[in-house]
Amino acid sequence: KEDIKEMREIVEKETIKKFNVMSVVFLAELIIVTVSAYPLASIDGYVGVIIWLCLFAVTLYTTSKIERFKKNYDIQTCKEILAFIDGKQLTYDETQQEIGKRNYQKIIFAFLAGVTALAVCLAVIFICRHLSN
Repeated sequence: KEDIKEMREIVEKETIKKFNVMSVVFLAELIIVTVSAYPLASIDGYVGVIIWLCLFAVTLYTTSKIERFKKNYDIQTCKEILAFIDGKQLTYDETQQEIGKRNYQKIIFAFLAGVTALAVCLAVIFICRHLSN
């Protein structure tokens, strides 16, 4: 029985590590895609746009992998994700509360992501315009 428990812990740690790595990769890709949009678009012709679209496609692929992972492990809200990363499970009541929060959190996160992306893009445009002058 202890061997099974140890194997389960090893698998859980590897799964958590995989999720953490995917999250860091996604964050890096998101920053690169956001910051590189204006500089790549300013390259003559469509070369810059094609490079940016390729970067964007890779980021979307990573996003789909993370979303599939979250769906397989039924983790959607911040509390569920943090509990998963810590290797813990929420109680039944906590899980039911989190299920009720999911729709609101998705709307808030989408709005915040849009505002953040807009702010970063505007900052990059501002910086690039001042550098070119």
